Amino acid sequence: MGRINLSFILLLIIFPFIQTRGQLDFFPKIFTVPYDTSYISSYTTDYTTRVFGSVKYSMMGYDDNSVGQRLAYRPNNKLLLGVGVNHGFLGLNIGFNLPYINEDDHKYGQTQYYDFTLRIFSPRFNLTGYLQTYKGFYLRNTSSLIMGWQEGDPYYIRSDLRTSAVGLDITYIFNSSKFSYRAAVVQTEWQKKSAGSFIIGGSFIYNISNGDSSIVPNNIAYSNFYEGLDFDRSSSFSIGPLAGYAYTLVIRKHYFITGSLNGAVNIGTTRLKLVDNEDKMKSGLVFGFRSEVLVSAGYNSSRWYFGISYVNMGLTNQAPLPDRAMTYDTGMFRMNIVRRFATKRPIRLLNPGS
Repeated sequence: MGRINLSFILLLIIFPFIQTRGQLDFFPKIFTVPYDTSYISSYTTDYTTRVFGSVKYSMMGYDDNSVGQRLAYRPNNKLLLGVGVNHGFLGLNIGFNLPYINEDDHKYGQTQYYDFTLRIFSPRFNLTGYLQTYKGFYLRNTSSLIMGWQEGDPYYIRSDLRTSAVGLDITYIFNSSKFSYRAAVVQTEWQKKSAGSFIIGGSFIYNISNGDSSIVPNNIAYSNFYEGLDFDRSSSFSIGPLAGYAYTLVIRKHYFITGSLNGAVNIGTTRLKLVDNEDKMKSGLVFGFRSEVLVSAGYNSSRWYFGISYVNMGLTNQAPLPDRAMTYDTGMFRMNIVRRFATKRPIRLLNPGS
């Protein structure tokens, strides 16, 4: 089955309406920066084509500090191979789950998912939107949590478990004339000298997980895990500011390593729904922590790019019980081989300010 990641589609929808009103000054300021050209070369008006391999994931966990254990549910991640293209602020990637590559359902179960991740990388601002649903998980630490499990036994598999999330992150890049996220992530620029930037912004995310029966296994080795409660639904909502720093180390002009870390102390709420009980355990106002890590490395030039990247957004919130927490992680590994093709007639709608 193919997986489509259509980036920047919201701007594609709203931009013509803004254009008809003649308000063109605002968008060029967002999409263009007076780059220091000794640091950054931009190829957004070119056609940036790629072949890639990627693995996307969405994971949930339930921590119990009173017993020192965590329920760590993981999806059966699949390697997708695909092709993509970027031009201006629009990018389209299509990935395919090829036969004979991902043949491990007997060990980890089967995961079905819809994962739409909207990423907008303008020189000054980054925006990431999440709309995800994953169904089918296995318990990564089955050996330490399930009574009677022995080496060689299958993992504890829950094909009924489902988690969904919707969220939005917006960040501002201070040193946008010398530091480029787009060079490392969407390959439409080339950063030729080492530089970094502080980043600030804000985020919110809502996550809900549910199963046909208790999320806590009935044969768990710790009877007091989550105070022995059986719950088949959990949810959390978090919102807060974020801050961080990003840096690209460039070696001999072409080889690079990019690292980015931002975090936030969020406020929000969490809930648990008990099995066969309409009552919900509400946490009230709680504090949580959200973090995002991005690492990318490879080779970049005016026409070719070869690189790998990893990004993970993690969220931890207090549960409605003392000394317990609920976690949610989502991210992606990717390898790209990229070739840029110049054009004398870029599409003006997709290249404001050019």
